[in-house]
Amino acid sequence: MATKGFRVRLDDGSEMDLDSDMLRSWYEQGLIRGDTPIRPPGTKSWQRLAQAEDLRYWNAPSERSRGPGGEGEEEGAAAHGPQVWRSYVASALLFLGAAAAAYWAFYPEHWTPAFGPVPWREVALGELVLALCLVRGWGFGRAFVRIVMLVAAFALFPLAGLVIAQGVRGLPLLVLLSAWVVASGFFAFLGSAMATSSAILCLATIVLGGAGIYYFGYAPAGMAAPAPASVQASSPAPAAAPPRAPATAAAPAAASPAGPAPATGRAGPPTTSAAAPTPPPAGQAQAVRAAAEEVPLLSAHAVELLMSRSAAQVLDPPEVFRRSYGLVGRGLWALDRGESKEIGDLHSLIYASLPPPERARLGDYIDRARSRYATTPDEDRQMSQVMKSAVLALPADKRARLQVLFEKAMTAGLGRP
Repeated sequence: MATKGFRVRLDDGSEMDLDSDMLRSWYEQGLIRGDTPIRPPGTKSWQRLAQAEDLRYWNAPSERSRGPGGEGEEEGAAAHGPQVWRSYVASALLFLGAAAAAYWAFYPEHWTPAFGPVPWREVALGELVLALCLVRGWGFGRAFVRIVMLVAAFALFPLAGLVIAQGVRGLPLLVLLSAWVVASGFFAFLGSAMATSSAILCLATIVLGGAGIYYFGYAPAGMAAPAPASVQASSPAPAAAPPRAPATAAAPAAASPAGPAPATGRAGPPTTSAAAPTPPPAGQAQAVRAAAEEVPLLSAHAVELLMSRSAAQVLDPPEVFRRSYGLVGRGLWALDRGESKEIGDLHSLIYASLPPPERARLGDYIDRARSRYATTPDEDRQMSQVMKSAVLALPADKRARLQVLFEKAMTAGLGRP
């Protein structure tokens, strides 16, 4: 056998000369394979290494470069590059994610209001583009998707800081953690060649992260999910008490301890301990009546309670509508599971009665109002009219029940700072 003269064509297209000992060494290190083109000395035709040399007595690359994970995996990966099936599976998962984002784009009321409005349409289109990059198994598409997932995983950290600064606590933050798990899982899943067991582990990580996004982010039937654990932990004492009627003249006597009544001619401490309630400002009664007519979500008593706890004491109906949703969003923890489902079902009836464009606008507005994001006076007026027409279309018994549940949640929200 000649000692020099083997011409070897590498994977990148370059060619170099190797002697027989170096040729064997490169093969045993896995730098070249049995199908690597070579040109033996004295010939002008290219052959596969396995055809030109007897490889039976050479140490196979798998014995040095592969662990105990099985004989076919690494060799197949080395011969054919990163497994293309992973690109196909990742593409299918991204198509599924795009469908989920499109669902929330059409039904934003089913997403947790703990976060601000999410651009679901843009998210769906972005996932669709990433899925198309992988649908043919292209190497550059896989590299591009990995870069996007890496950037997304790092971008979630400052995003988490922003939402924490806005007061979001507890379970909603697990949505961001789940999204980070998904992005990190895709980055690892689309990496270089790996054992099938490792690929399955990455795939399970992606699926679990997606399930976490759905579990912690989905809001039942038009309303937010129950409040995070941090909210319940920060306010353990207050139970959701039904609204109290205004104090009457007999109330102080019933609430005072038994004993001799103070002399009628004496003045002083009794007047401070049982001070007369401050009379409502002029025009409040008329404003309450107007708001109760324009905002049928609320009873007259709920409107009066909301106005009495405001600094202005007198509010326009659109402002009452906006503030009521902000308070309800803070007081949903006071509703039990059955009441939460009931108020969600009632909102589903409201949304179902609206055309899709108005439904989307109303859902986005309610999410912002519950999360205490800024809205414009025009939005307040328009959305209050949309909601008014939808609520008045409900049967009388369902409308009355909606007012009761709204008042209970709003009263609990008023008790929170």
